[in-house]
Amino acid sequence: MLRFLSLAIASAAIVAAWVSDPIALTVWPAIKERIDLFGLTGDAKHIWHKFHNEHGWEPDEFEDLGAPDASLSTEKSTPVAVSWADNVIDLFVVAEDGKPYHRYWRGSQWEPENWNSLWNEEEESTIAFQSKLSAASWGPARIDLVGHNASGTYLHKYFDGSSWSAWENLWPDEEFTSPPALTSWGPNRFDIFGTTEDGMVLHQAWIGDRYFDQWEKLPNPQSHNFRPHAQLTATSGGVGLLSIYAIGRNDSFLYYTSWGPGFYNAWQNLGGTFDASAPKVLRRSASWVDIVGFSEKEANDFDYKIWSGSDWQPGAQKWWKLGGGQFGGQPQVASWSERTLAVFGLGTQGELKWRFYWGDDWTDWIVLGNTKEWKSSAAGRDEQQVLGAKKEI
Repeated sequence: MLRFLSLAIASAAIVAAWVSDPIALTVWPAIKERIDLFGLTGDAKHIWHKFHNEHGWEPDEFEDLGAPDASLSTEKSTPVAVSWADNVIDLFVVAEDGKPYHRYWRGSQWEPENWNSLWNEEEESTIAFQSKLSAASWGPARIDLVGHNASGTYLHKYFDGSSWSAWENLWPDEEFTSPPALTSWGPNRFDIFGTTEDGMVLHQAWIGDRYFDQWEKLPNPQSHNFRPHAQLTATSGGVGLLSIYAIGRNDSFLYYTSWGPGFYNAWQNLGGTFDASAPKVLRRSASWVDIVGFSEKEANDFDYKIWSGSDWQPGAQKWWKLGGGQFGGQPQVASWSERTLAVFGLGTQGELKWRFYWGDDWTDWIVLGNTKEWKSSAAGRDEQQVLGAKKEI
């Protein structure tokens, strides 16, 4: 138990087949106070952007990042973001027809002017993703994408610093019911997890020069299986260390397991009442773990618990409530020091809110804007606030 709980747990890119993850978040690797938030406007026609730096939140409303030349949907078109270096962001959106698009920030402007399609003519008839993509980066100029295709298989695509690979289906015999969960614990390594109809969690990995010969099945806790369509959370705390969080099929509890060189920790029941997605997990220090999740069955509130270095608080299967009114899906979490924790949520009426812990106490919930009431003209595509100064692009 203690061996696992001292692992370095990092937040993972998470996707879901409904709006369980309405906000995308990135933190720059070396500038922790830089936080970028992205989401889909209430009319599902634009992608909004807002960020925090040493000057506070910018812009006053939201930056309008436009949208692909395709219809979007609230079910699958909320964005996914990844940052592999300071002042670098890659943003991905899946259109209503399941086709993926890409736009990126490289220090001075968003490119291309119009969203770029991530498929070629030969792939067009076979690409139709059911949900958002999962994205991870194991080093500078490297991005791995995995998507849940209409056939139930997982497709993989990567960026090597100069170009994108084709989409590859390396596992045509495996059929998944959940979106993929993707994480990386070091260079030239990434791990993929998914759930099948019978509630089994499967694991595959790229291990430097090849994949595992076949998907491995993780043992279920005491013959208990997991929700087939619920999003998993996959995290890594360092070389060879992996942790998985999953929702119980019959009880809605959160379960987790972990393993690494020379050890394996069996699934543990952490309680809670979750539905379509496992909570977010963040490690603030070597001995501190934060878990924040959307509890649909508990008035659409956020549940919160911590590992303090010696025990779970408020209890092994107990959770605190963070309040803030009704939310529309999973939160996002970030930290820029051992004594800070920021929680972000999107209210059911479109309010982007955040609440943060600073040293000794929590602030009240603060509204950063309303993504339903905001009109895209409020922050046009011809200007962006960058590190406190207006930048013409």
